[in-house]
Amino acid sequence: MLRRLIFVALAICLWASPAFAAPLHGAAFKGEVAQIKTLLSGGADANARNHVGMTPLHLAAIKGRATGIETLVAGGADANLRDKIGKAPLDWAAFQGHKAAVEALLRGGAEPNGRDNQESTALHGAAIKGRAASMEALLSGGAEVNAKDRLGMTPLHIAAGNGQVAAVKVLLKGGAKIGEKDDEHGRTPLHLAVFGGGAAAAQTLLDAGADVNAINNRGQTPLQEARFQVQANQGNKAPFEEVIR
Repeated sequence: MLRRLIFVALAICLWASPAFAAPLHGAAFKGEVAQIKTLLSGGADANARNHVGMTPLHLAAIKGRATGIETLVAGGADANLRDKIGKAPLDWAAFQGHKAAVEALLRGGAEPNGRDNQESTALHGAAIKGRAASMEALLSGGAEVNAKDRLGMTPLHIAAGNGQVAAVKVLLKGGAKIGEKDDEHGRTPLHLAVFGGGAAAAQTLLDAGADVNAINNRGQTPLQEARFQVQANQGNKAPFEEVIR
């Protein structure tokens, strides 16, 4: 999906060019707590940005350096600063699946429902790769389970469309609306699961009561889409016989 490509593109940019605008960025990335303390006590800017707008806290979050995060926050790092695509450290920690880092950021004042340039929250990002433990931490920290991004998709849409069964279960347990439709195409999570997420995600939604006859803006139901996938028999989009029965 497009949002996965956005994350990957920025990651390539990060690794392929100088990520460390200052020594503090390098220390944060490597989790060198003693060096972080030394640099901060020497006057290093805890909120300095690199070429993609990331602070040392962003880099600590990407690598899951929970102790480094706590040290940076204690030294004045702002947990809610955003990089050039609008990602806060919490977004990156959640996307990478670093539960301890997510919890450290939330304790450090990170906004659980902050939005990036696509109006996605950290919970949306975690749902892409099925980071169930991080999602549980976000929900416990106040994340809105039914938050909508720019396209009107909830984290459940994202998890279902990426075939992340564990994430789907976490979201449903947390109160996700199983029949919510996105704003652009009127699709339910089941539509997305059948279209691209795979039979397991679709079956999980069905077991939870998803409506196979929900209609999107084109008049299509998940049941019709499932029948198409059976006929097409394309890769991970088949088989869906169990969905039809």
